[in-house]
Amino acid sequence: MTETPDNRKNGVPGEDGEPLDSFDDSDFSRSGEVPDGDGKDLSFLGHFAELRSRLIKGILVVIPFVLLAYEFSGAVLAFLSAPLVSLMPPGQGLIATTLPETFLIHLKISLWGGLFASSPFWLYQVWAFVAPGLYEKERASVAKLTGMAFALLLLGGAFAYYVAIPLGFKFFIGFGAGTVTILPVIHEYLSLVMTLILAFGCAFELPLLLMFLAAAGLVDSKKLARFRQYAILIIVTLAAFLTPPDVISQILMAVPMCGLYELSVFLIRRKEKESGVSEENGKSPKETKEEKKANRIKTREEKKSNKIKLREEKKANKIKIREEKKANKIKFREEKKANKIKIREEKKAKQSVL
Repeated sequence: MTETPDNRKNGVPGEDGEPLDSFDDSDFSRSGEVPDGDGKDLSFLGHFAELRSRLIKGILVVIPFVLLAYEFSGAVLAFLSAPLVSLMPPGQGLIATTLPETFLIHLKISLWGGLFASSPFWLYQVWAFVAPGLYEKERASVAKLTGMAFALLLLGGAFAYYVAIPLGFKFFIGFGAGTVTILPVIHEYLSLVMTLILAFGCAFELPLLLMFLAAAGLVDSKKLARFRQYAILIIVTLAAFLTPPDVISQILMAVPMCGLYELSVFLIRRKEKESGVSEENGKSPKETKEEKKANRIKTREEKKSNKIKLREEKKANKIKIREEKKANKIKFREEKKANKIKIREEKKAKQSVL
């Protein structure tokens, strides 16, 4: 095709003669229904504008919650300090080694508290940006998984605060009872407690992670069952890295994670049975059930057909025997009659000779 000035100006035309420059980035955008009901069809640059808007909204919604959390930072600090303070002698508590340390601790608590308290609002902004690119089924799955993840995170954090942390601190304090005065520094203690709570919360996400991998087709219940011994070794190793260097904390993290691993295998196996992944022949339970039903019907029809066939054969044999008897009687009667006629003719012939 010959290039002309018009072609260079308007762009090289396609097969239908339409210049390619007439296409813009909006032709390659993904449209979808925005959760807030805007119903916009965003272009490539429009997505960046939408992302910027969502980020600004998310940051703005966190600020008032941070300010509000600062008012309750003292109560939160007392709550987080309770597992250790309750084990220490009366009148003894946490210490601060620098002047601004207490203020910085309150500021840190207010930041994390505000971020956690405002999580439904900024998570909605994330969801509002991602949702238009998902199908309806994917949206329902993501919403369900988000709720499960949040519940497991809270469950892991509660287990760490009410079970693992008190037992771990009691183990450490027991070594120096009566001979050593323990003076825990507030920022070190708070970092340790928040790390443990976050570590246990993430560890309790194990069923969700394994179910997500199973849904993606990367693992199944049989593979996880065969991988069990290696999984236990990995869990114990992770527990040693994520917890303080004491056996109690490691056991308190490793044992629930092993239990959650077994629970994940059970849930994945159950999901496989419900969704139709047969472990024996690759057929769904519904297909297997229908196949068995079809086989039973086929066997029943074959038996019925064989009975009818046998009955017909017996009936045909009886008719055949009856016809043979009848034919034999007629044949015998005809032979007897023929013999009588023959004898009569012979007698008649003898009399005529005489």
